[in-house]
Amino acid sequence: MRDMPILRLSVLVLIVGFAVGGWRSWHSPHTDHLLPGDNLTRIELLTTADKANWVRSQVFTFNEINYKKYQVTVHYVDSRAAMEKVLDGSEQPVLWSPESPTWIARANDVWQQRKGGPLVQVDDYTSYRVFLRSPLVFLTTHEKAGYLRRYLSGSRPWASLHDMSSGDLRPPWGRLRFSISDPLRSNSGMASLGMILVEYTRDHGGSLTGVASTPQFGAYLAKLNRGLVFDEPCRQGTAALAAAYVRDVESRDVIVTYENIALSAARWNKTLEVIYPNPTETADLSVCIVNGSWVTPQQRVGAQAFMAYISRPESLQLGLRYNMRPAVPESATTMETRLAHYQSQGFQQTYTTVEPPPYDALNIAAGQWNRLALGRVRN
Repeated sequence: MRDMPILRLSVLVLIVGFAVGGWRSWHSPHTDHLLPGDNLTRIELLTTADKANWVRSQVFTFNEINYKKYQVTVHYVDSRAAMEKVLDGSEQPVLWSPESPTWIARANDVWQQRKGGPLVQVDDYTSYRVFLRSPLVFLTTHEKAGYLRRYLSGSRPWASLHDMSSGDLRPPWGRLRFSISDPLRSNSGMASLGMILVEYTRDHGGSLTGVASTPQFGAYLAKLNRGLVFDEPCRQGTAALAAAYVRDVESRDVIVTYENIALSAARWNKTLEVIYPNPTETADLSVCIVNGSWVTPQQRVGAQAFMAYISRPESLQLGLRYNMRPAVPESATTMETRLAHYQSQGFQQTYTTVEPPPYDALNIAAGQWNRLALGRVRN
């Protein structure tokens, strides 16, 4: 990879890279430049940079069609931070698109306590729906996948990572070095931590929330993270970590990323392979309308029009360009064909999923990770 010609590497980073510079430069002219109109209704969409490509393409075409009536603007904020900002009022979007139902469920709980009703009507198809999804996978090289697959594709992948990181299980090349994105800033990192907690609780017993706070679980994380490579790309998020790994596969042995990002990378680098945890979690590309007092009736009508627009088969098929799986199985034929084409690199059509832990358990586990596993407290 280090010897890849500069031009090819640039194209690879563009395709894999949902990198910050790329989406910022696109975002400025296409979502902040609003066309004039006396009766124009402006609608802010709060979403994450990791899935910016599909979202921004839909916003751009919707705005072109409705340039005299509606204009959607996009603001990119990580899912956890977005939830916190909506709850404290520093963000007042009309539409919200986090990467997991966990954030919506938690926001609804808090909003119910404060306002006496839900922030999002999750049982209303016109207000909330899932369009595309992508499972979490391990991304590694063909050279190392031969050894790692027997452990990471089984029912205890995280315990295996723990044993390899601590030296209890020794790969042929020595102690394992792995990376996940920052759980406090990235949905893939939080989902990874959730899977670690679910597996640990299954093996040791107890409730998820109770186990998350125990010293034993904290010690387990500390030992697991002896093999952790936690650098600036990890702090920047899933896409930045993947781009850094693709540029230098010697920087670590395996990373956790989304299937759609891994597939983009594997199309360019045939030495890359994926391994599916069993079970895994998915990132759901959902969009919901926020029940905030700041949302006007005109904005709600426009938001419903936008959700109807991105529900079209043409919009969902466009998601395949970014290697996302349609949430509606009957729309997945093209994606299944694509996955089959890269079967030799570990991609598969089916996988099993696990429900994420409740938010309270995740939050406690993230505190353990932050304090004990990383050895510091961050504000």
